[in-house]
Amino acid sequence: IDDPECRLYLAQALQRKPDLAGSMAELTTILEAYPDYPAALYEATKVANGLDQHSETIAYAERALATELETAQQAELHRMKAQAQLALSESEQALATIDQALQLTDEVPLIKVKVLIALERWEEALAVALETAEKFPEEERAYLYEGLITYHEGDKERAERAFRQVVETDPFNVEGYMHLTHLV
Repeated sequence: IDDPECRLYLAQALQRKPDLAGSMAELTTILEAYPDYPAALYEATKVANGLDQHSETIAYAERALATELETAQQAELHRMKAQAQLALSESEQALATIDQALQLTDEVPLIKVKVLIALERWEEALAVALETAEKFPEEERAYLYEGLITYHEGDKERAERAFRQVVETDPFNVEGYMHLTHLV
């Protein structure tokens, strides 16, 4: 049955395979017939993001955000759009976009740290990383960013403490060990 809902399920299954190109082909077929289909636009954003098609990710996200989707999906769309903007060196736009995502959810705001680092706004990035570590003490990436930022600022002792916290929080965090080894 050539039904958009069946094609959507097929596109989702192909993403899990993973066959992102096949998934995008199904989603393109749906969107040709139903250009404002919210679920198809959401899935197309995910697939474009997975394929590192940054301009397409932004375009699909903007179209999807113009439809009615659940709050969690809207937040995810803003997050993917911000990642694409960051990849395209549109850092100021990425910062505004990630702030929109964070207004919709209480997820870990570490992508904001990445954007602030890209903008070389080190103090703000450190403040967000520390706030994240306080709210989510099990999130080792917050300590990782703290270490990277403080190392960049020349505070090697603080960076070492942060990297040690990374591997204490997650003994399998390879990146934490690499930075700690380099520092020591």
